[in-house]
Amino acid sequence: MRGHVIFKALICDFNGLILDDEGIHLELFQRVLIDEEITLSDKDYWETYVGYDDKGMFQVLFERDHKKLTPKKLKDLVQKKGELYLPTLKERIRFFPGVIDFIHQVEKKYVLAIVSGALKNEIDFALKEGKIDHSFELIVSAEETKHGKPDPEGLVIALTRLKKNHPEFTPQSCLVLEDSLAGIEAAHRAGMKCAALTHTYPREQLAVADYVIDSFEELKTILFNQ
Repeated sequence: MRGHVIFKALICDFNGLILDDEGIHLELFQRVLIDEEITLSDKDYWETYVGYDDKGMFQVLFERDHKKLTPKKLKDLVQKKGELYLPTLKERIRFFPGVIDFIHQVEKKYVLAIVSGALKNEIDFALKEGKIDHSFELIVSAEETKHGKPDPEGLVIALTRLKKNHPEFTPQSCLVLEDSLAGIEAAHRAGMKCAALTHTYPREQLAVADYVIDSFEELKTILFNQ
């Protein structure tokens, strides 16, 4: 790959990268926010807010609309959306084309991890449905971070944990797989390279990533030739 960097770990986003559920998240945010008299347009979500975790999304929207958001209110909103998500996902679960095969193949060569703004039970459910629950060495979910992407906290936590079994790992040996601008920023702030898949944004908007990839098949070819 570019600059002859040898990667040893792939740190994957989840929503919008493995699981094709960003549309579900948008729909549920809109349902929960109606009661708060806050509007979230489709355009704003796709152009600005994709990649935020639930907590970060509610915080930024309340701040945008100059509304007070207490810690209890924030917790209640996250819980309310969470209660809607799993039943909806069970009816409409969908993985991105090629991702299951990609994971089964790259896990033979790379250590895999997930860093996501999703809740742990949501990630666990989907991974089991896709029969890839044993493919990842670790998962850093929303419950384990104070700050969501674009903050690099989740990635820093992941590398710290990975180093317990792989002390030779450095930020430079980790490639972050993302679909969002917030995720790309988080990767770079963590000192890691980022490969962005064009699931959510067009190529030109992802140009800030180190690699812009159109499919898992393309990414697999690159990773197995590094």
